[in-house]
Amino acid sequence: MASPRVDEPPPAARSRGPLWQALLGIAISAGFLYWALKDISPHDVAVQIRSANPLLFFLSVAVVTCCFPARAFRWRVVLDASSGTRQPFRPVWLATAIGYMANNVLPARAGEVVRAYAARRLVGLPVSTALSTIAVERIFDGVAVVLLMAVGIAAPGFPDGVTVSGVRVTTLALGMSAVFGGALVFLALVARWPDFWLGLGDRIAGALLPARAAAWVSRVSRSLFGGLSVLRSPVAFLRVLLWTLLVWMLNALSFELAFEAFHLDTLPLTAALVLQGIAALGVAVPSSPGYVGVFQAACIAALGIYGIHKDVAVGFSLALHAAWFVPITVLGLWALLRAGLSLGELRRGGTE
Repeated sequence: MASPRVDEPPPAARSRGPLWQALLGIAISAGFLYWALKDISPHDVAVQIRSANPLLFFLSVAVVTCCFPARAFRWRVVLDASSGTRQPFRPVWLATAIGYMANNVLPARAGEVVRAYAARRLVGLPVSTALSTIAVERIFDGVAVVLLMAVGIAAPGFPDGVTVSGVRVTTLALGMSAVFGGALVFLALVARWPDFWLGLGDRIAGALLPARAAAWVSRVSRSLFGGLSVLRSPVAFLRVLLWTLLVWMLNALSFELAFEAFHLDTLPLTAALVLQGIAALGVAVPSSPGYVGVFQAACIAALGIYGIHKDVAVGFSLALHAAWFVPITVLGLWALLRAGLSLGELRRGGTE
């Protein structure tokens, strides 16, 4: 296991921001939740939830839960490339479940940092390397989600002329695809010539920072570059891409099953891709634990494009969000027990 000093920042670099991040996330969630619940009929929302088909609803929950083991298999490919050794699946799965559970119970997407600290304890990688592998995953996710959303927008059944602040949704989707695709290409170039970029970073840090801080930046930079190793292997790159597509196709299927459960039969199949894309971008906003409010707002906005009434969208989003929340939260708590860790310990590790 790598020495913890690789990940220990100098005192001046330690952040005191988690409290402010948490308060900001809660405020953002409260604002979105107020907008989502404003002017709705509680009775109509309750009717909508009670009328859902329980079998199809359960299948939706089961399918979305399968996304998390698939994410663990994908992360193992990235970790294998970073460490140069084949990682056993069990500790990778435990760290994955713990991280996604933490995203549900901690604010400001703290689960990403918790997952990195869990990986240090369970897999033996430096936290900075684990964080860089998670960042690579997020770039792959962004490319896949936006491209699939672009497919949904371009497909028959998507209403014509839909705009956001005067900009066509098609243009926005293509623009976001270019941003995520460009980021992936840039990281691949960085991974291809690490010596140049590391040397440049060392020179900049040495010129701008005190010696101790510059040395810490240099150590962490080398750990971060380890997480980009998967971008240097065409085979590993392809495997990560295929796992990513599987994750998001499973996620889209769970939305489609939920549409069927809530009798939203008028929606085209590709509406699941559009809703998935808008929801994924929405929950990327800093928010309260479990993305409360932002998920509801994303569902209302996406389903509103297809003419679904707000009361129906609210009932759909509340029921689906609550049901999807439970399995990975329970699995993550089970993983904590199996790993002999505590959430408080991992959370403190991410803020010290």
